[in-house]
Amino acid sequence: MRTTKTLLLLVTLALLYAVISPVPLSLEPTQRVRFVTALEPHDDHETPGQNQPGQNQPGEDQRAPATEELRGDERVPGAELRPFRGPGRFGYLRHDGTVKQSEPISYGVTITDSHYLTYDRAPQELVVRAPGGAEVAALPRSGYPIAAQERVYVLDRFQDGVTAYELQFGSSGGASAEPRELWSRRFSSPVTDLDAAADGSLLLGLLDGTAEYISPDGETVQFGRGHSGESRSEVEAVYAVALSPDAGMAAVLTGLRPQRLLVYEISAERDLELLHTRELEHARRGPSLLRFAPAGDRLVYEHGTVLTEVSMRSFEHAELGLPAAVGSLELGTPDRPSAFVVRGDEMSELLVLAPNRSTVMQSRLPGEDVFVTGGDGCYVLGIEEVLVCFEITDG
Repeated sequence: MRTTKTLLLLVTLALLYAVISPVPLSLEPTQRVRFVTALEPHDDHETPGQNQPGQNQPGEDQRAPATEELRGDERVPGAELRPFRGPGRFGYLRHDGTVKQSEPISYGVTITDSHYLTYDRAPQELVVRAPGGAEVAALPRSGYPIAAQERVYVLDRFQDGVTAYELQFGSSGGASAEPRELWSRRFSSPVTDLDAAADGSLLLGLLDGTAEYISPDGETVQFGRGHSGESRSEVEAVYAVALSPDAGMAAVLTGLRPQRLLVYEISAERDLELLHTRELEHARRGPSLLRFAPAGDRLVYEHGTVLTEVSMRSFEHAELGLPAAVGSLELGTPDRPSAFVVRGDEMSELLVLAPNRSTVMQSRLPGEDVFVTGGDGCYVLGIEEVLVCFEITDG
């Protein structure tokens, strides 16, 4: 096991190498490390309550299916903490780089600025907790949770039903009332993927090839299979879905032989209009990356072993030159680069690409427990037990 001191040295050396040896660019970017910190909670860390029978226990060497990650910019106005979630740990950072909370992931976790939930392979009870571990509320239904702003969606054990709850927070961050059930839905087939927007919209993909959009008030629109005007695929299944940050567009990766990318516009009347469809040359069978950029101007998806970016204006597809083994990413804006972590067998690689897809920064990093996220104008790189916050400017 590498010690924290050794890891700090490795990270610092890797970043220094990236800073003094960047790939040449016309923009002449400048990288600056804002802070380096060990993932060890400080003295004021609040210890969560003891796990109940059936809840996840620290130290269990298990991992949840890769069905949920922090997507987009789920920042609550006025929030003072930055959540992070890597392959093996999750928690919260203060804006000065100190650690509010750092916990191992024993099976699964879903996290936002204001709350988080941990869960087991077969969860018995779901508890909403505030940053630091204080209990906010217990949900009356068990299942697999997805936290989004002031809502929690619970996918049931058989993955063919979803229930939405609204959380009501007091001024101190605790619950001011019991969670309110907003709606509950059963589906014709198991859910394969889902994505939530800040306005309360939900997009789901089903195993039978159907996609369903659920509006903030619970109105459901079914689309996808048989709604694209294309011939049917040999295998009808939705592998990934994504909502744009403003919930104005929906993307669906569906089918095999052929596999297609479908992009829809969602009107104010909750109608879905198919804007773009593309038959993919290299299909990927199984969960796939599909993500809108924070500004909603681009979409990134993986097909086969390739990562591709799509412009939402021209619908031009451009390969990013990265393998599809992307472990985590922080998509940029038209003025801000995107960061990707590509995981290998024993090493990982950090790549930062400018909006024109040229390479700004490239660095090999030790280990597989590596991730990147962002916030407040900086990128947060996690390596084992260490977090590094760095900035990239135009010089």
